[in-house]
Amino acid sequence: MARSLNTPITDEGLTSVRFFNGRVLSSADLEAEQQAQRRRRAQLGRAQGTGIVNGLRVQAAPGAAPTALRVTKGLAINRAGHPVELFVNVEVSVVDAAIDIVPSTSGDFMACEALPSVTATGTGVYLLVACPATERREQAPRVAMGDGDRAGSCGPKYQVEGVRFRLVHLDPSDDRLVPEVLREPIRDLMAQSSLSPAARSCRRNLLAHWCLGTAEARRAPANLYERLHLGASPEAEPPHYGPLDALRTPEQEGTHPLLTPHDVPLAIFVWEDDRVTTVDMWAVRRRMHRLSGAPEPATDRRRAEGEAAFWQFQAHVAGLAQHEPSGDLLDVRLTDYFRFLPAVGLVPLVNSEGTPGVQPEMFMAGYPARSPVVAEGPRVAPLIAHAAWTPAVDLTQETALRLYRIRENAAARSQPATVPERPTAPPIPYLMLASGYLPRIGDARYDLAHWDFAHYPDPADG
Repeated sequence: MARSLNTPITDEGLTSVRFFNGRVLSSADLEAEQQAQRRRRAQLGRAQGTGIVNGLRVQAAPGAAPTALRVTKGLAINRAGHPVELFVNVEVSVVDAAIDIVPSTSGDFMACEALPSVTATGTGVYLLVACPATERREQAPRVAMGDGDRAGSCGPKYQVEGVRFRLVHLDPSDDRLVPEVLREPIRDLMAQSSLSPAARSCRRNLLAHWCLGTAEARRAPANLYERLHLGASPEAEPPHYGPLDALRTPEQEGTHPLLTPHDVPLAIFVWEDDRVTTVDMWAVRRRMHRLSGAPEPATDRRRAEGEAAFWQFQAHVAGLAQHEPSGDLLDVRLTDYFRFLPAVGLVPLVNSEGTPGVQPEMFMAGYPARSPVVAEGPRVAPLIAHAAWTPAVDLTQETALRLYRIRENAAARSQPATVPERPTAPPIPYLMLASGYLPRIGDARYDLAHWDFAHYPDPADG
């Protein structure tokens, strides 16, 4: 039935307590008012977006065979709009769990239904999530109405809000979670009992880009007209893709999803040989971003995922330099260690300072890429910003890559006196890899100060 104009429509509306002099207030009334305030704050939280505000960084706990994860204090906003804040640094065991629970959808963070708990058992990929939790502390006397000042019993004095961690199993054998193009390579690597350093690196790379939705991002432009034709708009339901979205959808009608709007993904890790390995935050960690139904390549979520892909690659490269150097030379070949690259990434170059780095010809062997050219530093940040919107590079497709040396980086090492406010120690030299789909920043130029920073146009670039 159509509603009349000027008629208040309050169906499922936010209910708060109406106060007046002489009214008798019960605990239910005060709880209803607290609930209304929580819902108002959740509305503001959803307007701001979802993701990690600061902190909540995850790494394997110290030890030869870690069975716990270390999580730093920090703040996030979940999809329900609720804050998820950890006030202290903690270590979380992945092999010990109480009965797992789903946070109440009413917004008061109390437990409502029990689910089977998940712990790390057997080789597999696991997702660590955080969600709000409450704990009641201390006791306060309770006086029944009509009993005068006598306290006949006690009740909880305080309700303290905090965080609860749990694991979700990311099963590569579940076709619902894994796009077809990644099923075979991921399952083959997960089935192997012993992996070489290159295969271990490829596994980390594939798992990260599985969670980053790279396969779906590369397909998104193909169906853009269909999405627009079907009425997509910034206010429409945001597109669903990737394993985390699949986990947010109940597998069968009447069942609970494994991920709820209250959960904030923090990191994935591989459990093998009775220990935590390959902890990767940026595979699932996202900065604050809004969810919307805008055309998929242009959503804030895609931009956040592009930024995460950049940080994931940098963390991955730093891990290689830490664990697998051959002296000062990082003996790594691009196509052996990676399947996907972000649209822009930086790799350290071998140098005399003792920091492990790659040798460009060795690193790029077998892949079509032009020789490095020199680019100006002020052009780097805009390129990285542009790259956040650009899909990752699938190395099996031999997408063209451009290689850059950054003038300020090279000059600070070779002619430090020419660089204003130069650092006291020479910076680590690096090579920047950029997708051929990004604008070129290495335009032909003649450097009047240093002939070795000049270069000529490449006819192949058109």
